[in-house]
Amino acid sequence: MNPLAVIFQVLAAMLAAYVVMSIWSGGVWALRGTRPEHVVRGEEPLWFWALIVLYSCLAAGLASVL
Repeated sequence: MNPLAVIFQVLAAMLAAYVVMSIWSGGVWALRGTRPEHVVRGEEPLWFWALIVLYSCLAAGLASVL
């Protein structure tokens, strides 16, 4: 297997684990503007779920590279 593919697989697995952890804990970190912000599911549910979908798609894309 290509070493670069292994790196992408590991990154995808780590991001997928972060998504699962974020859903379980109810909070996710994201950049809003130029600074990081902790988005809480109870306070901003639409923004929270949009980030979860975005990170999930990124993880799937990383897993499918090479």
